[in-house]
Amino acid sequence: MSDEKGDYTKPVNFRKRYYRILKAAGIEQKGIHSLRHHFATQLINGVKQPNGTILALSPRQVAGFLGHSTSQITEMYYAKRDTTRL
Repeated sequence: MSDEKGDYTKPVNFRKRYYRILKAAGIEQKGIHSLRHHFATQLINGVKQPNGTILALSPRQVAGFLGHSTSQITEMYYAKRDTTRL
């Protein structure tokens, strides 16, 4: 991780800055890794289009983004499908 000058930023300093940003924005404090889970979930659940269809990625496609060798890990641990849209 680098700062604005391109120098290395210690993970603890990055984490502190991240938590300050969350607090200032009024967002519940969660670990940085939770962003990875949220990212995967959002990609799989997709975005509702104006015509009513949902544009989403398959678990296999999301597994590729996350660097998983199979979609099974992505489905088990990362992406929580929104069944209310089914």
